[in-house]
Amino acid sequence: MTRLTPLRALLGGARPAPRPHHRMDHPGDPTVIIYPSGYAAPHTATKVGFVGPLAPLGRRIGRPSTASGRLSQRIHEARRDDGRVQLAPGMLVVHDRRPWRVLTITEREPALWPADYQTAFEDHHATWMRCLVDGTAWGDEPQRATWYQRPYAIALAPDGREDDPEAELHLIAPASHAWQVLPEHYAICRACGDLAPCRHETAEHQADEETALARVRLTFPPDACMGCGEAIAGRQKSVTFPGPNLWRPDLRGPARFHARNDCASWVDVYRRDWQAAQQTAAQAQPTDAGDDR
Repeated sequence: MTRLTPLRALLGGARPAPRPHHRMDHPGDPTVIIYPSGYAAPHTATKVGFVGPLAPLGRRIGRPSTASGRLSQRIHEARRDDGRVQLAPGMLVVHDRRPWRVLTITEREPALWPADYQTAFEDHHATWMRCLVDGTAWGDEPQRATWYQRPYAIALAPDGREDDPEAELHLIAPASHAWQVLPEHYAICRACGDLAPCRHETAEHQADEETALARVRLTFPPDACMGCGEAIAGRQKSVTFPGPNLWRPDLRGPARFHARNDCASWVDVYRRDWQAAQQTAAQAQPTDAGDDR
């Protein structure tokens, strides 16, 4: 029996076409539907693997003016080409920070496509048809057999447990999914078995960063920007959040930030904290149950 695991996001990037959603339509189905949206890069260098044929990569426009520059460009392009492989059974891939061996790769028949993939293709085809009417269509008419997001069924097993059917994991991923392909020699955490850096190491590093930031923030003067710690001049524009200062509750007055691009990311971070605090405060307000007398 195939073991179900929590849905995890893997590699990926933005695509212009509609995409399948993370969802299991049938909890009893031993298939996890995945779509890439992010990844954790292991210390071990990986290659990028695709289940479909590798499309040719673009080349640099123009050529360097020197012989050594042209040689360096050729070497760079050769290494870039070597960094992509066509995924095949027997390869090692990263899934949920663990090394998994690819057992089988099977393209799904159109009649067996999950509902999300069917909807995504229909939306993609409808968009192409509208562009055809407008005269802005690109390429040939999309076909299910060649659509870059057509689903593939991928069977995986933890490295070293390829003969254990109970350990198998069955996924459905689009043909465009970029798998992290590991070499046979890779670094793992002795304590938890994750690929290095493991989740614990990453969490500890993040905690160290947050602790250092909090220690530095304690040195900010009362009227300083809570992002950069520098004073806000009288003629400088600023962003002020009403209520107590969530990052420095020991200070009187609200939190203020420079209204400049350099501090904009800190404004966004504080705004999320401020909105969460407002929501928590609203939920904590007692409700009027009326007079029962």
